[in-house]
Amino acid sequence: GITDEKTTEEINSKNIKTEKYDELTKVFYDLKLPLSTDLMIGLPGITVEAFNNDLQRYIDMDVSVKAYPTQLLPNSPMADPDYIEKYQIKVDAQDFVISSYSFTEQDLKWMKGMYQIYTMADGYSLLRYVIRYLQWEHDIRAVDFLQDLLRFVRDHPNQHPQISWAVRFFNQDKCMPGGWSLFYQQVATYIEKQYGISEDSGLDTIIQVNQLCMPDDTKAYPLQVKLAHDFTAYFAAKASQAGHKDKPLTDYPPAQFHVSDPNSMVSIDLDYLQYDSHQYFWELHSEVSRPKSVSEFAET
Repeated sequence: GITDEKTTEEINSKNIKTEKYDELTKVFYDLKLPLSTDLMIGLPGITVEAFNNDLQRYIDMDVSVKAYPTQLLPNSPMADPDYIEKYQIKVDAQDFVISSYSFTEQDLKWMKGMYQIYTMADGYSLLRYVIRYLQWEHDIRAVDFLQDLLRFVRDHPNQHPQISWAVRFFNQDKCMPGGWSLFYQQVATYIEKQYGISEDSGLDTIIQVNQLCMPDDTKAYPLQVKLAHDFTAYFAAKASQAGHKDKPLTDYPPAQFHVSDPNSMVSIDLDYLQYDSHQYFWELHSEVSRPKSVSEFAET
């Protein structure tokens, strides 16, 4: 899943060609099959900017990313002393790369932080629709939003406690203390203050949809809610990429939105599910949720 040409060259990696990958993505998308990619964090040649661009590219393609730290394995080309010297590779006691000529230790920590916030926001979908809406309607790139949010939480941890908690702990704990409503209220407030975007029925609808897609043990599923605007039609138009000149969400008429819980996300042991899976099992099922291969655990 390395798209940065320079990095690919420097680790002698023969990866699937980018154009071929794009073609495959489309085939998978049309067949409604889940698609994911692996990224290595900390390969020589990568920079914070290039890593962000990789994440952005996969968000735009709607492909789930699983990222892994880079470790020097005995007898691999990367463990060769000449290679280590040439690319100024430094490792920790377990032989995990901590810096190279193209990134510092701080840069690597930031990339790991970006991957964590990406996992919460897009992998587990807590901000899946929010980040796309801001990109489509306000030209705020998803990775720029995530980078701003990561900085904000680091600098003002107590201002929006639920958001800070989500950024720091959601990926491990997979629950939301205080409930989803409080979290999404804080998200709306943060967006309005941070970007000067005034709350309208479009932003309200996005926040509502994103919250509806979260498993909530206080609700009974399937659930049907009337939205101010037809989010499903809007999402389909935008996601098909024909939709860039398409009308804004506020131009869509009211419509019903359905969510269901065919895999009992509300009551299932999530740690069992996440184990070594290339998918993030969290978001409830709706007409806009990502396809999942659920055969291995769905009980009929």
